[in-house]
Amino acid sequence: MRTILLFAGTRPEIIKMAPIVRELRARQRSQTAGKKTWSAHFCFSGQHYELAVPFLKYFDTKPDSHLNVMESGQSLGQLRSRATAQLDAFFKCRPGACAALVQGDTTTAFVAALSAFDHKVPVGHVEAGLRTSDITEPFPEELNRRLITRIAKWHYAPTERARQVLLTEKVAPESIILTRNTGIDSLLWASNQSYEPALKDLATLDGKRLVLVTAHRRESIGAPLKRIASALVKLAREFRDATFILPVHKNPQVARIIRGDLARTRNILLTEPLEYPDFVWAMKRAELIITDSGGIQEEAASLKKPVLVVRNETERTEAIDYGTSFLVGSDPNRLIIMAKEFLTGQRKLALKSAVSPFGDGAAARRIVDHLLAHILS
Repeated sequence: MRTILLFAGTRPEIIKMAPIVRELRARQRSQTAGKKTWSAHFCFSGQHYELAVPFLKYFDTKPDSHLNVMESGQSLGQLRSRATAQLDAFFKCRPGACAALVQGDTTTAFVAALSAFDHKVPVGHVEAGLRTSDITEPFPEELNRRLITRIAKWHYAPTERARQVLLTEKVAPESIILTRNTGIDSLLWASNQSYEPALKDLATLDGKRLVLVTAHRRESIGAPLKRIASALVKLAREFRDATFILPVHKNPQVARIIRGDLARTRNILLTEPLEYPDFVWAMKRAELIITDSGGIQEEAASLKKPVLVVRNETERTEAIDYGTSFLVGSDPNRLIIMAKEFLTGQRKLALKSAVSPFGDGAAARRIVDHLLAHILS
């Protein structure tokens, strides 16, 4: 029996792979008894395990196996080394694999793609074609995604811009499939669920002014993150009728700055990383979102929320063109000026179209349709 291998390890990867896992498992169950020709195997690659478990449960995507690649304080080189050894052993134990799906741009996604190549297993890249103009931003994700492109056989592009990027890099047109973004599949699925926040502090904020903030990028650690923190303190002191919600990333270098600089401001609510339904609840109610996340730029566009992107580069330029995202970098003055314009009503969203460029809820179905057509042909 042929086996489709799927890999995800971080929370964003789980959000974007969960719809594909569910779609494959549903079709796997529907195969005629006695005529089962393929199966799906979901491997959790083990990054931030304690944070990922609630996401796995929420999306009903229990892994079939998992790796153990994380170690406190390890360097990127050590992570790659541990992941390579474990993934090589993983592929050796599954000689019937006919395809591997990796998502996005993490180090483990790249290593999974490379290990599949070593074992002559064709790779499908979910969310292919995202690019910035600087190979160091985001770091190391921009390099990872470019390397995965050189390995992949099938490129599942989330937008027309991503498809065009791949074409300019001489990727064969027939290997690029425009699917839209599976993260929007998850967002729309979660948005349709009736839900009360699990975090009690959130429930008390319903109907009040909210600003949602996230910051975790490696390239922001240090002086850039401290500049962002100083701007948030000034904004919170000026807009005391608003609550600034900031889930603190588990990276100790990030947490040290955030908790050290922001904990004493009354209307800044620092929380543990939010479970996905709590985060969607907060996004839907936020007046403004400040973030260095890529996925949140996509989700906010679907929710028609303004986003100030505290990065120098973004691979989601579609959100800028659409009118929901604004690139401000880590310059505290620019961040303050732009935030004040939205919070005082001086600036309002001017969307370029009624439809978000990122998705319609059917991306996973398109990916699975294409994948099964090719492995069963």
